[in-house]
Amino acid sequence: MKERKTKRSLNIITKQRGVYSASLSYSKLNSKASSFIHLFELLKAFNEKLLIIFANIRV
Repeated sequence: MKERKTKRSLNIITKQRGVYSASLSYSKLNSKASSFIHLFELLKAFNEKLLIIFANIRV
């Protein structure tokens, strides 16, 4: 049996003085750990964008 590798891309678009898009595409490997790591990186990038947006709103 051949190993199946699927490609996935996640896109998040946030608006702040224009449009920012954080996109992440990765190949799903056998280990689920790699998927979790990529998901964590995506969430981290998204949280940083949210912090920037909230900081600009408060100023």
